Amino acid sequence: MNRLTAWKRWTAAAVAFAALAGCMPAARAASASGTATANVMVRQKASTSSTALSTVKKGQTVTVLSVDGDWAKVKDGSRTGYVALRYLDLSGTPSSSSSSSSSSSSSSTLRKGDEGEAVKAMQKQLISLGLLDADATGLFGSATREAVKAFQRSAGISADGVAGKATLSALAAACSTSLSSSGSLQKGDEGAEVTSLQKMLIQLGYLSTDATGYYGSATKKAVLDFQKDAGLTADGVAGKATRSALEKKAGGSSASSSSSVLREGDESEAVKAMQKLLIQAGYLKTDATGFFGSATAAAVRAFQKDHDLSADGIAGAATLTLLNKSSSQTSSGGSSGSGSSSSSGSSDSSSVTIPTEEIPVEDTQVRNGVILEDWWSGKIDALIKRGQTFTVTDVLTGRSFTCARYGGGNHLDAEPYTAEDSAIYFDIFGTPTWSARAIWLTFDGETYAAAMNGMPHGGEKITTNNFDGQFCIHFLNSRTHGGDRVNDDMQARVMEAFQAAR
Repeated sequence: MNRLTAWKRWTAAAVAFAALAGCMPAARAASASGTATANVMVRQKASTSSTALSTVKKGQTVTVLSVDGDWAKVKDGSRTGYVALRYLDLSGTPSSSSSSSSSSSSSSTLRKGDEGEAVKAMQKQLISLGLLDADATGLFGSATREAVKAFQRSAGISADGVAGKATLSALAAACSTSLSSSGSLQKGDEGAEVTSLQKMLIQLGYLSTDATGYYGSATKKAVLDFQKDAGLTADGVAGKATRSALEKKAGGSSASSSSSVLREGDESEAVKAMQKLLIQAGYLKTDATGFFGSATAAAVRAFQKDHDLSADGIAGAATLTLLNKSSSQTSSGGSSGSGSSSSSGSSDSSSVTIPTEEIPVEDTQVRNGVILEDWWSGKIDALIKRGQTFTVTDVLTGRSFTCARYGGGNHLDAEPYTAEDSAIYFDIFGTPTWSARAIWLTFDGETYAAAMNGMPHGGEKITTNNFDGQFCIHFLNSRTHGGDRVNDDMQARVMEAFQAAR
């Protein structure tokens, strides 16, 4: 670990400062309890999209540690997590987030099992110091713990693998002194320069992932491969010689990604085409420049929110497909036609088609009255409108409950219609899980093979059903919203539902 020697002298001061900061006495939180007014999830973070840890049954009492806005931090047995405040009947006086901030020293301490941006930031520091040979995932696992212990030993800190204030302060000091002034890029780095490097590697065929701006394992391997082919020292670090050779071979210009996914920082005709559609739909007020900047990202997020897509500002296949659909519906009085333009002298934005992935559609099959329908045929999406109700039957147990469509573009998102329907849903799964179950979905006299997961998440429109969020229903070849991927577990359960038709 020769890279550690450059900053060792800085760690003593950092450790001393952090130790002093950690000596402040902690305030004691007020005591309170809460009784669940409905079956409700205990979540890892104060968000409906966060991982569910357990279920608090209606009438069950939990210890309330603090309250912050719409969320209560609670202790349910051995688990500590967050519950939406509207589902708790409080007694006693819980501490507010401000009064408990001094007592929550654990929030500034990272340990094995923790997950989040703070862990990810620490991992990047460990990677930059050469102590962690893995990507910064945000999950504090065994490899991260060993890297923390190695740093602590080098810094003269008690090597327990727990990153407290002393360790985090020393890490920050170490990284600030080890920043290279040579213009080299290496694993753990992040920014526009990394994006530019990745685009050149993609252009030359060395990198098959997107240009994300983060220098991870895939980028390091791509640099190593290029260096070997170019006769350079193969260390996986993109120094001046490596970057100069890359620029020369790439012709001095970085290529746009050929991926059908468009994101901030991209520049291409596909971005320009998307911008024209966003302008036409009233989401973007700037010109169509072909550069995906912050204004374009904000416009994409606004469009995604209005169409019940994951509002991440990244234009994947689902977003681009809906944009094209919106264009065909709004242009020329709603007339569609891929080959002709109905108004002369009009802007070409009405006839722009963004290159998207071609999604093959399988033929419809029927087995003993159950329909196996490809989601991308568009029939189910068009048939079941947002807010309309349908019946879900769990194939294994035979239990049924009523749902309403919440939204969804790559698949169908739903909510139990009443509190009784929510109770049946919870009883079917027993515990929160992303794992899928085979179901039959019945709407307007027709039954379809489908699958559902047992994890309430995201937003909600029905507020009286004792259900914290929505859940996913997949059909043949449908995809996730976040990653735009086919979920193998869901697809296996869809086929199970079809094969079980009797």
